[in-house]
Amino acid sequence: MNSLYRATAVAILAGIVGCTSMQPLPTDCRGSACTKDLVAGDEILVTTTQQGKVQMKVTSIQPGRIVGQTSDKPPREISVATDTIAAMEKRQFSAGRTAGLVAGTGAATAVVVVVALGIGLGSALIALAI
Repeated sequence: MNSLYRATAVAILAGIVGCTSMQPLPTDCRGSACTKDLVAGDEILVTTTQQGKVQMKVTSIQPGRIVGQTSDKPPREISVATDTIAAMEKRQFSAGRTAGLVAGTGAATAVVVVVALGIGLGSALIALAI
């Protein structure tokens, strides 16, 4: 039964925490168009025409640039000019992945319960036959 409780706890935790994935954002950077969906704290992956791929946590949005910190230890501050952005992705909650994880964990829990009950019932029947 410990494994049943553990599987249930994992399913509940997955439902609370949720799954995230990188989702593409518009890269039309005239004015503030490419930064309108960003706020400080967002995790983004930016492909630029000059710096290549840059992954960062946004610390501020300034006119014509996005400022953030890399995930390096220690973190480095980095600034990306919006007119050099070729592609941009933002880490966002993924309801589909979370639902799949919860459903998969629930199905695995059901299998464990059925197997445990089957073993227990089989053992009881053997004991009665003897």
